[in-house]
Amino acid sequence: YQRRVMGIQDWVSLNAHVVYVHRTTFEVEVEIAVERDQKVVTNRASFVLANFDEAGQPMEVQTGLQLDGADPLWRSRYADARARYEVGRLTRAYQSRIFHADRPK
Repeated sequence: YQRRVMGIQDWVSLNAHVVYVHRTTFEVEVEIAVERDQKVVTNRASFVLANFDEAGQPMEVQTGLQLDGADPLWRSRYADARARYEVGRLTRAYQSRIFHADRPK
């Protein structure tokens, strides 16, 4: 992996895409690129957003992703995001069990 650096004179673009939707959360992938002679990706990150109502309660996401006709790259990113979600879910369940096992009854 070759590190790419942004310069002060560079034109920078930021693109964000929803790559996974669950019941009350969704994952967004962000890509930052420098446009020189060609587009060069300098950074990529993903993060999870939670959907809340005005009272601060989790609210169901109304629209999911349409994967019909999606190219293999986006299908792969969806699969990666889904795997991250499942690992996180299992990790939270395991940590919760350990926490509750350590508590006095």
